[in-house]
Amino acid sequence: MRSPNISRSSEATMARPKHKAVATVATASSDPDDPEVVLQELFSRELDKRVGTHADFETRAAALSCSRGSSSTSTKAAMTTTTTAANDYRDVDQVAIQAFRNALDARVGRDCDFATRESAGLGLANVLCGLDQKEDSDRRSAMFTRDELWIEGRHYKRHDKQKTSTVVYHGLCGPLDVARALYREAGVRNGPTVVPLELDAGLLEGMTPALAEAVAHGYAESPSRISNDYLRAAHRVPPSRSTTERAAKRLGAAMEEALDSIEPIIRAEETLPEGTCGISLGIDRTSVPMEEPAGPNKKPLTRTKPYLRAVPDPIL
Repeated sequence: MRSPNISRSSEATMARPKHKAVATVATASSDPDDPEVVLQELFSRELDKRVGTHADFETRAAALSCSRGSSSTSTKAAMTTTTTAANDYRDVDQVAIQAFRNALDARVGRDCDFATRESAGLGLANVLCGLDQKEDSDRRSAMFTRDELWIEGRHYKRHDKQKTSTVVYHGLCGPLDVARALYREAGVRNGPTVVPLELDAGLLEGMTPALAEAVAHGYAESPSRISNDYLRAAHRVPPSRSTTERAAKRLGAAMEEALDSIEPIIRAEETLPEGTCGISLGIDRTSVPMEEPAGPNKKPLTRTKPYLRAVPDPIL
């Protein structure tokens, strides 16, 4: 999703903080040799190396699932390699997968059954992705804290100057608590508020881009209860069924309002099979009035007597 043009003038400048690839790990342990601490730091560094620290939210989220490489067998050797790789980015993939395995060993052990380890691995991946998305959301939100800014050529002023409100955005890997600023167009009394973070990150109806796409596809194919169950069966962490349904309806309404600008883009990318000469439409439980030419020798049918409905047979 393309981010809108958010510019800053000399009177309304927003300082863009320099972002270091150091993750904030939500863990009770501060031990630098803790497998999950090492893994989270490597995870954040690897994403920064692949897509950059200032990549848009959707690109960064898409890169979360791209992991490859092999590992060594010794935990101590892996930790030693971790220190070197963390400094110069060499063999980060190999060290990251070994750290991931070390973290799984600490959670479920090496001798557990495959299904248990698989489930634990997917859960740990959700935790890592959620932490990275939370950090990236906070970094983006910190860029929009000044009193004034310009969005798509319009002048906006900060609406909540006294405090920054914290809201929950939902993603495939769980909820994200993010503090963000609100803005209102200058000179428009009681006008709609705008959240620059949502415009910059592509957040839709309180959802990350990946969850919004999953919800849109799922709700179009089946009721929200079924599509929500599918996400949970895939070891994702979606919001409640009712939250998903409300978001899907709002998303659909927003798409309908923007149909005039969306449809030409979609239609331009469609291709018809070679030799196509017609389109058949099937409409369920709906009558459509049709009109065809009668021909030169065919007279239109006209009723000469009023139509009387026949009495149905009695029910025995």
